[in-house]
Amino acid sequence: MVPSVLLLATTNQVCLDVASVPFLWVLPLTLYLLSFVLCFDSDRWYSRRILMPAAILALAAFAP
Repeated sequence: MVPSVLLLATTNQVCLDVASVPFLWVLPLTLYLLSFVLCFDSDRWYSRRILMPAAILALAAFAP
């Protein structure tokens, strides 16, 4: 869920505040797809014990 939300937020920011350049959205999409592939590739890439606290810290860092 977190990568999807970050992709939507980045896309919204790029569409509203940055001049429309056709290939500007390719980098966020590439990062999202890379994270998707790494998470579902095998169990060694995703360790809930490590990534869950990291996700909570990242969300806390962006909270107002």
